[in-house]
Amino acid sequence: MRTQEGRQVYYQANLRCPIFDELKGIATKTFGIGEVLREMLKPYRDRIRLAFIYGFVASGTHTVSSDVDLMIVGNLQLSEIAQGLLDAEARLGRPVSPTLFPPSEFQARAAEGHHFVGGVLARPIIFLIGDQHELERILRTKPAKARRKRTAQA
Repeated sequence: MRTQEGRQVYYQANLRCPIFDELKGIATKTFGIGEVLREMLKPYRDRIRLAFIYGFVASGTHTVSSDVDLMIVGNLQLSEIAQGLLDAEARLGRPVSPTLFPPSEFQARAAEGHHFVGGVLARPIIFLIGDQHELERILRTKPAKARRKRTAQA
């Protein structure tokens, strides 16, 4: 369906179209990846400081068979989100590969120049929870080990 308001033209899928469900599935699998994952993470929002997509999907070089690389920086366990991940994979029609870090461990690995974390941060990312400012706040935080050393010397 096409509607026009002034110079703006809007398009909307016809809900009665016989292939609407298939079109919706294609759109979700190609454009709606972030929204599906945001929805899946919503119940845990208060325990997640940062969540983002990285890898082929974030760089725009993914194919239909590419998995979705998901980084979660927060205080939760994989077992807590396992069912949500399975549901997201079913909706997206592709695997989701999560990596979880507590904020202090993520920050420490970034500060150490850990190859995995550094490589992820050097490439495009798509924020799902948090944003560039939150990432910078996490990275500016002193690692727990460094704080202990300073207080021990005082």
